[in-house]
Amino acid sequence: IQIDPESVQAYLKLGETSLKLGDPREALKAYSRVVNLDPENMEAQFKLATFYLLGKKDEEAKEKIELILKQEPENTKALFLLASILTLEKKPDEAEKTYRKILEVDSKDIRAYIGLSRILMLQGRIADAERVLDQAIEADPKSIRAKMAKFYHLVAVRQLEKAEQHILQIITDNPSVSDLKIALGDFYLLKRDLPKAEAAYLDAVQTNPESVNAY
Repeated sequence: IQIDPESVQAYLKLGETSLKLGDPREALKAYSRVVNLDPENMEAQFKLATFYLLGKKDEEAKEKIELILKQEPENTKALFLLASILTLEKKPDEAEKTYRKILEVDSKDIRAYIGLSRILMLQGRIADAERVLDQAIEADPKSIRAKMAKFYHLVAVRQLEKAEQHILQIITDNPSVSDLKIALGDFYLLKRDLPKAEAAYLDAVQTNPESVNAY
């Protein structure tokens, strides 16, 4: 940057490096500089939108997202941020439409399925929410994230027997993932089944001795 203070690529690299070093303030300055030099740089605009959203500057974030979507209407990352903002604004119908648009573009976007399911839950559409999570699992049968989203959904609607069978199957399919066994232990604590909770935590520790959350 000292060699060429007008270098967009240099500022993009500075922003990326600053984020890796845990310096969001410097990253924000770098991406702002990119936008000043090149307003059409959608990567920097997206980064700024993310910063604004994290900083609870929803209107500024929305302006950036709308700018991105005007140029790239099928930008799923921008659509996801927009759906998040619409959820915060308590506009479930618009958020639902946005999540569905993401899935029209990318039918394997697990985050969009999960987001859509949560919106449907907020609307009291419990069966629809579960159906969406089943679609997520069908879209990516290996996605632990999708399967665990369904587990937490089942717990939330108090279908505890079904939730238990569901997570036990996930653990059977992924025996080396200690976090799943910790989640199972937490589930048994919720049910006040202390012997099973202890057994699940011990299993997690045996699977991964560094699973401090299990202690």
